[in-house]
Amino acid sequence: MLQARIAEPVVEPLSESQAAQAMWIYYRDHKADLNPDIKEYRDFIFSQLMDGTPVEQVFAQFTVAPEPVKRARPVKAVVPAKPAKPVTPLRRPR
Repeated sequence: MLQARIAEPVVEPLSESQAAQAMWIYYRDHKADLNPDIKEYRDFIFSQLMDGTPVEQVFAQFTVAPEPVKRARPVKAVVPAKPAKPVTPLRRPR
């Protein structure tokens, strides 16, 4: 019995203007998640997009790993304050 192959999505190469637009849109929308030196790889990213590599796949290697969640400082136990001395009522002089 023959098994059906899973078809890989066909990605067509992009023109220069399409690649530039795709690169700009992805950069604009994901700038906070990208390495600070992403601009140094512009030519590489551009050529990959023009070859037909999906935008998410091209930029995936330039994303910053999320910072680990920092634990909050442990909260100190609240020690109840010492009870105040009872207030004695003032006596009227007789």
